[in-house]
Amino acid sequence: MCHDMFHFWKLEELRPVVEVLSAGNREYSDRDAYPRYFTFADYMIRSWDYAVLLTNDRQQSAPVRFVTGTEPPGRFADDSFYSFIRRYCEAPDQLLL
Repeated sequence: MCHDMFHFWKLEELRPVVEVLSAGNREYSDRDAYPRYFTFADYMIRSWDYAVLLTNDRQQSAPVRFVTGTEPPGRFADDSFYSFIRRYCEAPDQLLL
């Protein structure tokens, strides 16, 4: 975990959001709301997760969403993965719920 409470997952830990929200005994109502999104980070020991849209389309910007496990589904954290990482480096407080 980083000093600012963000935790970026190892590459082998990346999983589709539906798998992350299906693990364990809980049933999350929004688990199917993130098709093709993969969880790559969390904040403050899984208070919420961050997921990126992954497709075969090289033109799509790979938007990042908050994954909260609640209704309504999490809003967009950033328009692209590149922009998300840049904001994380420059102003991580802008990436909080």
